[in-house]
Amino acid sequence: MVYAAFALFGVAMALIHFVWSLGPVAFARGGSPLPYTSTHAALVGVRASVGFPIAFVLMRVFPDQPLPIFGLAMCLFFSAGMVMTVLDRRLKAAATRTSTFAMTS
Repeated sequence: MVYAAFALFGVAMALIHFVWSLGPVAFARGGSPLPYTSTHAALVGVRASVGFPIAFVLMRVFPDQPLPIFGLAMCLFFSAGMVMTVLDRRLKAAATRTSTFAMTS
């Protein structure tokens, strides 16, 4: 059972690495994936820097209740999603302005 669980863990980690590496390329749609990769890495760092200390405090304030901690994780996840959505819209708008300018000049 342990070997099967470890094999499943290995496959899951390989897929996470695959998505981590190629996800920004898919979102960039022919553009530079660097803004997506750097923003994602920064948001992961913010989550670790902010989320773990606040989760520790919530764990002390609400003992035996995991719901507040999961609520915090959910809020951080949705906040990061909103930041990435705004970034995506800005990059698409910039690409449209650049391509329109290139076509008219």
